[in-house]
Amino acid sequence: MHRQHAADRLDAAEAFRLTLTLATPWTLRIELTDTRGERMPEPGRRGDEPPGESGYGLLLVEELATRWGVRVGPPPSKTVWAELDLACGTTRPRHPRGGRTEG
Repeated sequence: MHRQHAADRLDAAEAFRLTLTLATPWTLRIELTDTRGERMPEPGRRGDEPPGESGYGLLLVEELATRWGVRVGPPPSKTVWAELDLACGTTRPRHPRGGRTEG
């Protein structure tokens, strides 16, 4: 079975920007901005749901990120962002389901 990834589904009319920054010396911030502001991401599948053809990207984000969220605009864009704590053995509490927050 062939699975498509988000980057595989982009056509010539769509554009995206990937930004990686160190928000702090121990926090990596990843931002993916695209021109599909009308399509908001849906959280990945839950453990009791059958496997599907999509939704695995956010499933990974939810599992690996300390915090993540979506920032809308300027039209027609949106930015999905995630922050990962880089310190080994960090004791910072994680929000349930990957830490989705605004920002």
